[in-house]
Amino acid sequence: RHVRWRFPLPRPPARDAALRNALTVDTMTVAQGEADALEIRVTLRNRGDAPLTLTRADLGLTQGETPLSFSSVPGLDLPIAHGETRTVTLTVIPGRSAQPLTLRVGHERFRIVWDS
Repeated sequence: RHVRWRFPLPRPPARDAALRNALTVDTMTVAQGEADALEIRVTLRNRGDAPLTLTRADLGLTQGETPLSFSSVPGLDLPIAHGETRTVTLTVIPGRSAQPLTLRVGHERFRIVWDS
């Protein structure tokens, strides 16, 4: 005779909900880099109860409607412990347009305007 047990597990929260609950942006600075590049330094904080690992898909950068690519982000793929902060730097060369940039970090969006 066989007895089978079944324990329904709750679904993990959707990625957007998990980031909304755990991730905050403490500070952001923008500086002129080399060769017309902008360096965007973002300090992230994990408010969640568990370590948080981010991916490039959790960040986005656009100028107007145009997505911009940015260099690799050292340290982004390392888990951020509960209560810990991590500063990451995105390096991007904006288009020649005067349109501001929009940086998306998880669910938060930031408008970036600079003097060229």
